[in-house]
Amino acid sequence: MVNNYYQILGVHPTVSQDALKKAYRQLAHKYHPDANPNDSTAEAKFKEMQGAYDTLKDPDKRAAYDASFTSARVDDEFFSFFKGQTPAAAIVKLSFTEPLRACKKTFSYQRKINCKKCSGSGVLQFSTLPCSGCQGSGRSRVSANFIFSSAFSVVCKDCKGQGFGPSVFCEVCNSTGSLAESQEVTVTLPAGVMSGQAFRCFGQGHQNNRGTFDDLMVHVQVETHPHLSRQGAQVLSCVPLYYSQIVLGAAVEVESIWGDKLSVNIPPGFDYRTSMRLMGKGFPKLTGLENLEMGDHILEFEIRIPSPISERHRDLLNQLLQEENRV
Repeated sequence: MVNNYYQILGVHPTVSQDALKKAYRQLAHKYHPDANPNDSTAEAKFKEMQGAYDTLKDPDKRAAYDASFTSARVDDEFFSFFKGQTPAAAIVKLSFTEPLRACKKTFSYQRKINCKKCSGSGVLQFSTLPCSGCQGSGRSRVSANFIFSSAFSVVCKDCKGQGFGPSVFCEVCNSTGSLAESQEVTVTLPAGVMSGQAFRCFGQGHQNNRGTFDDLMVHVQVETHPHLSRQGAQVLSCVPLYYSQIVLGAAVEVESIWGDKLSVNIPPGFDYRTSMRLMGKGFPKLTGLENLEMGDHILEFEIRIPSPISERHRDLLNQLLQEENRV
């Protein structure tokens, strides 16, 4: 278990450097070996608080200690530990064709800001006395009656993991230290963006314990199309052909995602299992270059079977069948 240096010095983890130094000097005067000759208990206490102060007075060492002390007191409820670490996130929805060009999207989302009442600590009045419920560890042991007897530790309900108590917790934020805030932001998405991609908006996320704002992760969700599909920068569509068009050849009209209509030549005896490629008629490629490279529009084909058919159509098909049987 990591020693609680703040508890050793009788201060709270949010203590300022000036207040830390003052508390140390008071304890040093009380437990110094010169003031307590032949007192081994006072000497051990002095060494313990000296080690604690040597760590906490250095900002870098204090930050490293805070990190290790926090990780040593992870709540068994997994989510609570990561609560402050999970970045704010939002989803931006685009139509199927919006990624053809760079676009700006404005949307609202929820983020967390520090509670002003308690300055983000969740506590209105701190106690410097060790919590009687957990003896200052911040955790309590709970017995579990499973097949085998066992016990595990959870965050102390009396001090909410602080290790000090009793403290006065903030009712405005329910001792969480944060409140939800609705925020609006405008982002510019590059041409060619795809579903599943994420972009970082700097300084638009949750407010951290330093008072600054972390980043917002924007996840892109592109809507599907009833007749088209997409693979990266490539567009795929299926063109139905009649049997007569496959045998005799034909010119069919295809509309690209750019809105222009193109004439595609189907040669006589065309193998409909092959595909055709309309060069440069797909989505822009995300290359990061100013001059965008374009994907292609890939055409696949299927046989169109008319239904229902007219009597004349039926007669013609019967004539065709008789002709094919003679070949």
